[in-house]
Amino acid sequence: MADSVAMNGGDGLNSYKQNSKCQGEWFDEAKVLLRNSIREKLTINKNSNATTITPVFKIADLGCSVGPNTFACVRTLIEAVKLEFKAQGFETQLPEFQVFFNAIMLPTTSTLFQWLTRVPQEVTKEVSPAWNKGRITYARSESSKVEEAYAAQFARDMKAFFTARSAELADDGLLAIPMPCRPEPSLPSESTLMNILECLGDALADMVKEGLLSEAAVDSFSLPIYVPSASEVEGVILLGTKNKNLGCSIERLEEMRFPAKVSSAEEVRVSCFHARAAMEDILCKHFGSDLNVDELFKRYSDKLEEFSKSPQFARIKNLANLFVLVKRN
Repeated sequence: MADSVAMNGGDGLNSYKQNSKCQGEWFDEAKVLLRNSIREKLTINKNSNATTITPVFKIADLGCSVGPNTFACVRTLIEAVKLEFKAQGFETQLPEFQVFFNAIMLPTTSTLFQWLTRVPQEVTKEVSPAWNKGRITYARSESSKVEEAYAAQFARDMKAFFTARSAELADDGLLAIPMPCRPEPSLPSESTLMNILECLGDALADMVKEGLLSEAAVDSFSLPIYVPSASEVEGVILLGTKNKNLGCSIERLEEMRFPAKVSSAEEVRVSCFHARAAMEDILCKHFGSDLNVDELFKRYSDKLEEFSKSPQFARIKNLANLFVLVKRN
């Protein structure tokens, strides 16, 4: 990403630290899968020098941001690895743990996996059949070319991601990714998350109509976000493995579904704070001082509440996360 995007820092009302509860809930859902994956898939090689050398076990949290979630994740991993060492008879050879934290918001990163490295170029060009005028995502675009451009960019980013990770992982190393997805067999335009984000686009459009923002500024703004299906993710990995571009294999691929929490005034309020913590930086970088952020998210709250009561939301109200486990061959 040419200009990296950051979650809101600090510990204020609009900070990511204060508004990352849903990510923590997602991780809680994935804990059992993570523990089971370590128990079933972790390879522990016997060290012939175990009596004199303490083994080192390295963990990297890619996209840790700030707040308590990353520590809960690492704690779960360390506890699960220790249990597996003991279960395999290495209770006297427990490793030294080294943990690396990467807080850069790039598609190298678990629950940020929906963020692309860039908005597809075709979407931003007025002469392109994929120009996404008046919309900030592909969810309600008039042309199927917009969806296709986003899906192609996601596939390119996925390939680059797994190529890099397969080079970094130790032999038999594991990579666990809990990531947003859309339930099978829904279409890209039916993603609940993307339709929720389009409520932000509706709020921007109203501000254009009232002269609070320029139409050109909104037309040139699109979110670099794509929510894939499980089959799309699996297809990219399998294709890379077949072409020998990726040195890893899929060990587990499981979809977890849960309802979108925007059915009450309090849930809408929480969702708006979460969206602001994640989106404020990218919005301010694009619109600059012309944008009244407080006004935008007040309008977003109204649009989100309206959408939550619509027949469309009733049809697509489930969110989903995908747990992906790959192993370095």
